[in-house]
Amino acid sequence: MNYNYEIVTTTKNIPAKIILHTSPGIVPSHWHKDLELTFSYQGSFISYVNGEIFSIKNKQLILVNSGAVHSITDYGEDVATTITILISYAFLKNNYSDIDNIEFKLDESKESGIKRLNDIFEKIGDMYIQDMAINNTPLVFVEDQKLNDEFHHLKINSFLYELLYILLSDFLIKKDLNIELKTIKHLERLKVITEFIDKNYKDNISLDEIASNYEISKEYLSTIFKKYMGITVGTYLKGIRLNSAYRDLVNTDYSINQLAFDNGFPNIKSFINSFKEYYGKTPYKYKKDIENNNKFLDEKQYNTSL
Repeated sequence: MNYNYEIVTTTKNIPAKIILHTSPGIVPSHWHKDLELTFSYQGSFISYVNGEIFSIKNKQLILVNSGAVHSITDYGEDVATTITILISYAFLKNNYSDIDNIEFKLDESKESGIKRLNDIFEKIGDMYIQDMAINNTPLVFVEDQKLNDEFHHLKINSFLYELLYILLSDFLIKKDLNIELKTIKHLERLKVITEFIDKNYKDNISLDEIASNYEISKEYLSTIFKKYMGITVGTYLKGIRLNSAYRDLVNTDYSINQLAFDNGFPNIKSFINSFKEYYGKTPYKYKKDIENNNKFLDEKQYNTSL
């Protein structure tokens, strides 16, 4: 069994991670709590979801439910461009409280619903490609891309609500609660545990506290967490804290001290070292580079409009 848990980072204004890339590499087996939809904007690819093979053709969509182990193993001979939207678990939970007891299945016989989903992905792809052409930027990961439209997040959020509405209306099915597969039971338990960490990462929580909260030994927790998540509890906790600190860094004027202590780091040194290890720069240098890049794009746009 070889797969890892993926920590999905979202921005402050959009409760989803959007990835648009061309000719990506093989995506190894992994899982996450977020709902994933991947659309073949151009080309084709082969994906595995919970051991089942899916051959996705041009202009087709694949859905991966929360907790499902999935991978992409092969692409067609032509250049492939894919759009992936990872809708955050928190967004799903806030808008449908019973989300843990249902899942989604794309029924191809519901042609109208499938077409509506595909149309949304086509529009999102067109938006990003047009913007990247204007800014002369490559067709790669774009979740941090500075866009020309200051109201971009409102449009994307409208798409997210529309996607969720269509999925709940046309493609909702109840989970089979009688499934006793050991792996699935572990993943469901880890979803609950990681949700606790996600809610309490700003506090001084420990492995002992988490294990006690769920009435299991810390040794057992460490073992199943490492086995099914691919990382330790401590690494996961640090990743959640870093993701939150990153959003604060790019969206606020908080000091380094405030970024560290508001996001659960024990001290400033620990925060700076962790941030540099993960992002390749200190928080201060990262912030400066963003400001300089934004200034360059603003000047470029201004000069273009003259």
